[in-house]
Amino acid sequence: MVNMEAITLGNDKIIYIDGKKKDDCESIFLSDDKRFFHITFFNNKTKYKYPVKRVEIKNIKPHSGPEKEVFDYFSVIASLKDLQGGNLPESGVGFYRKRVNALAFASEDSALHAYFNKENRTSSAPFPVVFPFGINLSQINAVENTFSRQISMVEGPPGTGKTQTILNIIASAVVRNLRVAVVSPNNAATKNVHEKLIKEGYGFIAASLGKQEYREKFFAELEDFTPDERLSPLTAEDYLSISNSLNNSLAVLKELFEKKNKQAVLRQKLREWRQEYKYFSDYYRPEGDCLEKLRRIKLFPFSSDKKWT
Repeated sequence: MVNMEAITLGNDKIIYIDGKKKDDCESIFLSDDKRFFHITFFNNKTKYKYPVKRVEIKNIKPHSGPEKEVFDYFSVIASLKDLQGGNLPESGVGFYRKRVNALAFASEDSALHAYFNKENRTSSAPFPVVFPFGINLSQINAVENTFSRQISMVEGPPGTGKTQTILNIIASAVVRNLRVAVVSPNNAATKNVHEKLIKEGYGFIAASLGKQEYREKFFAELEDFTPDERLSPLTAEDYLSISNSLNNSLAVLKELFEKKNKQAVLRQKLREWRQEYKYFSDYYRPEGDCLEKLRRIKLFPFSSDKKWT
């Protein structure tokens, strides 16, 4: 019989399986040879066996110092928000305060910890970003920053491609087998992203959540989906080949976009110079031979020793 080491669960640990957070783990045991985790879940008493490389256990800790001050501030704001809405439960802890309380612990490599401590760690992406929805140089940088930093903000006026950037971020997350939450203060923005995914044939990767009616509608209209060969798992060789090909193509694209941007700057300068030349020529044209007269003017070098009378 294989001996196993019990892993103590509590509020100081977060469990990830295949990169996805698991909140329903009831017990975890590590095999004596350190090769497998044996995990049971609250809703299923079956013991599942996972290779160690598929499971990640992160230690988390309560907020402290300046970090706790920021957390306490948001807690007060959440409580006030609940009071404004009324209908508080008997516990006195409303919807928003419950959501904030769920963030009372954070791992040091989380975006929440980075935000509270005003830091933003960087890392190299394990797989190149992809751009099935079109790109320009600024969008490439925006998507790369998203996957190389804990926190990233993309901003710009209307029509600059922010929605397109969001779609490419979603695509790059999907190829990494990650989940994405697209959130917004209003439904119109998230609906716009969802509709564009559907239009491009990727509607099956997204679901409208939020309101209960959205969730019910999604599952009611869910059709049987059979993945085609394009969605079949990649072999290690194919994965490496595609990764190298994408990196090489992206490097070429960056170089082309940089040259295109430089070309645009030079063209703008050329237009400005041509305009200045036109103004100059138009200004002196009525004088006829004015330019010729200017050429005949003898210019004297300036000197402090020159005596003027």
